[in-house]
Amino acid sequence: MQKNVNILVDANQNLLKIRRYLIFFYVSLCSLSGCNEATNTLDIQMEKKGEKVVSIRFAYPENSKDIAVYLQGEKETALLGSFDGVGEQQRFTPVVPFTSGEAYEIRKGDEVLSKFVIPPSISEKTAEIIEIYPVQDTVPQNLLKIYIQFSRPMQNVGNALDYITVYNETEKKEEQLFLSLETELWNREHDRLTLWLDPGRIKTDLIPNREEGPPLSTGNDYILVISDTWKTTDGQTLKQGYRKTWHVTERDETKPDVENWNIIPPNPDSRSPLTIQFEEPVDFVLAKESLTIQNDNGEALSGQWEVSSLATSVRFIPTKFWDAGNYNLLVDAKLEDWAGNNLNRLFDENLLTQPKQVEYNDIFMKPFVIE
Repeated sequence: MQKNVNILVDANQNLLKIRRYLIFFYVSLCSLSGCNEATNTLDIQMEKKGEKVVSIRFAYPENSKDIAVYLQGEKETALLGSFDGVGEQQRFTPVVPFTSGEAYEIRKGDEVLSKFVIPPSISEKTAEIIEIYPVQDTVPQNLLKIYIQFSRPMQNVGNALDYITVYNETEKKEEQLFLSLETELWNREHDRLTLWLDPGRIKTDLIPNREEGPPLSTGNDYILVISDTWKTTDGQTLKQGYRKTWHVTERDETKPDVENWNIIPPNPDSRSPLTIQFEEPVDFVLAKESLTIQNDNGEALSGQWEVSSLATSVRFIPTKFWDAGNYNLLVDAKLEDWAGNNLNRLFDENLLTQPKQVEYNDIFMKPFVIE
């Protein structure tokens, strides 16, 4: 009998301990999430269109004019949108669909009625940075721009530079290398961002160059750090942050020269790739846009261009089999190297000292034969 009493006492004591732990956990959780702010948690149902949450439904017995939906933490500006519903059932549809992964509040004045989080959409593709171009760990002192390639479309964040930090490892200080633009340079898919180093500091004898010097210093090492808090359009943060180290070499003061390129022709009656080797790395993106293969009849060949990761060569894979014969490689003069030197002139060329009559070509041509 005594043994049973002891067991019962021990069980009661354990229950009291568990109760205390639960109370402590609840108080701690509320202190973190602000339970005391939400006096009436609403049962919120989300309506989707595709992967986007386009509206929410909930029961609210009072006039919907008294309430508004806010991004959590936003004190003044409510989301633009409209309420509609029948009786106590309300539906709120924002002008812009809710952002996946973001937290929102329904408020009546200063009172928080409820909070909700839009769940991140499920995607097979992880949100990450695929590459930063140029890929090389050494860059010229007059590097003009870089590309950041993401695996998925990214949000408009107002200022992408808020997520990017550059450290000058040699001089032990943070640097502001990139030009802040009012309209950021994203591609159509919004998964590649172009960042320019300040051209005014790169071009010698311009006022920014004389007052601040070039963005990069020869011989120095720099570390580019990208925060993992950057989000995709559907609210996913990056899988991890990104670090890239550059060692800065001397200025690149030579233009790309088509005559110095090596064309390796394929065998006829095949779809083997044609390979073109450059004498120096070129702009990764422009390389895809600047090259055309033309047959002896002046017809442009259809096919696919593949740029090597170092942008030191490209391959052209034709849609149809190669015929034996004469061909021309046409190169748009806009093609640049990483210092912004194109086929016609140097980026930092002093036009005042150049000959008055300079012939600029729109297209450069290099013939080759498949036999």
